[in-house]
Amino acid sequence: LKDLAVASYNLRDFNTAAKLGAEYLDLKPGDTEMVYMVSLARKKLRNFESSADLAERVRLRDPRNIKNLLHLTEVHMLSGNLNRAQYILTQVREVEPENKRGAQLQERLEQMQAQKAKKQSDFAFENVN
Repeated sequence: LKDLAVASYNLRDFNTAAKLGAEYLDLKPGDTEMVYMVSLARKKLRNFESSADLAERVRLRDPRNIKNLLHLTEVHMLSGNLNRAQYILTQVREVEPENKRGAQLQERLEQMQAQKAKKQSDFAFENVN
């Protein structure tokens, strides 16, 4: 089951990978690598809530797993949970202060936060008039 899930993921069949991976995790919930892979597959399927839940599970088991922390940051950014993304990015900087992907995500997050703030101020201005 695990091999089929991994093969499906490698073939970019993320739906099958997520389904088979979840079935495998029902049998072996302690397989952190599979939890991570299913989280990646669910992100590709734009199932951000489930992807984040699984990535948080990986983070609890292995808080210094930089790949997972970066993945989790992206998932939170994609789902609009910018505060949580910022929190996870602080953990990235604690683990690897010079991580290039972390710096790129920080820049993108700051842009997203600025856009969100502008939309909120535009909305507030429209409602005043």
